[in-house]
Amino acid sequence: EAGAEPAVFEAAERPGGKVGSRAEKGFLTEDGPNAMAPGAAFALGLAERVGLAGKIRDARPKAARYVWLRGALRPAPSGGLLTPAGWGRAILEPFWPARDLPDRSLRAYFVSRLGAQAGGLAAEVMANGVYAGDPDRLSLDEAFPSVGALARRGRSLVVSALRTPRGPPKPRRGLWSFEGGLGALTAALADRLGERLRLATPVQRLVPDGGGFRVGWGGATPGEDRFEAVLLALPAWGAAALCRGFAPALADALEKIPYAPIAVVHLGVRGDQLRRPAEGFGLLDGDGSLELLGTLFPAWLYPERAPAGHALLTSMIGGARKPDLAGRDDGALVDLACRSLGKTLGLTGAPVYARVVRHARAIPQVEVGHGERVRAVEAEAARFPALGLCGAAYHGVSVDSAAHDGADAAARLLAAR
Repeated sequence: EAGAEPAVFEAAERPGGKVGSRAEKGFLTEDGPNAMAPGAAFALGLAERVGLAGKIRDARPKAARYVWLRGALRPAPSGGLLTPAGWGRAILEPFWPARDLPDRSLRAYFVSRLGAQAGGLAAEVMANGVYAGDPDRLSLDEAFPSVGALARRGRSLVVSALRTPRGPPKPRRGLWSFEGGLGALTAALADRLGERLRLATPVQRLVPDGGGFRVGWGGATPGEDRFEAVLLALPAWGAAALCRGFAPALADALEKIPYAPIAVVHLGVRGDQLRRPAEGFGLLDGDGSLELLGTLFPAWLYPERAPAGHALLTSMIGGARKPDLAGRDDGALVDLACRSLGKTLGLTGAPVYARVVRHARAIPQVEVGHGERVRAVEAEAARFPALGLCGAAYHGVSVDSAAHDGADAAARLLAAR
């Protein structure tokens, strides 16, 4: 739209990266992200620009959330999440002295404010639910900047939670997606590119050439060409591999951003196989006693995603603290998910549908010091004005953040031409 003529090289056989949707046997499943958040303003605008406004689907409102804790599935929030002593310590939070500390871990902050029980639980569910990460390593300021801002201003968590939110209204009231799943967005963007998008064409060489770069690619029709600018919309480790030959310091900085592995296990079951209906948003492991991080209930949020009388259960396995679990074979992962859902929802019998999606390096881990790592990457990349970097590794892991990051990086490259 700004006048550039791009060539987009995609190593995979389909566009979208971790965003992808599949309709199969009456179930609609997602490869990675499942929905957009109410505040995903950039993604909403992008969807409207590519003609998807009429395909947007809002999730069912007032979706209950559950936490598996002390051997029971408990609504969140509810009185059963904490013991009386835990509640007693938590309600003292407004009177607890605030300390302005440097970047600290998620658990360290919440425990300091809410006590070991409430603070530990808050850190667990936030780390599991967003990053599949370790709350002892995730950065409060970088992973959850809105909470970090409260901490820096010395504001009370409890008082802030009770106040009416300020700021601009969110573009939609609840979670949302598209008819056909989130893959509809990347498919529409791919259609816009047409023949400019080269699938199954991995870039293998990147070499500075004058003010631009020579790009060499493989695939069925390998070749090489010179481009005025290159935008690496890749995971940090993928960008590092391409930059190693001409910018070793940049590659070293990129490789310092860690990732966590995830296996996504989709199970389609009959409603009568569940002792407890899969109604609501989903459940999270609150104390580490489950073999899975959590499970979503997509067909309750979007009923068209499963046949009538059936439920769709989407479980995440692995993460930063249990990475080996994500590497098990498909049958073992399905069995693992069934065991955990037997404990939590009373699942019995074999699923009528199962699908496993693996992401060996799924989610960038925004650990303490992440801001310094990103600044180091940006400082080294600035030595090459025709090179841009974007993606989930730098300024936010959501689909909305990654898309916004891509647009910003493209704008910088265009401005530098």
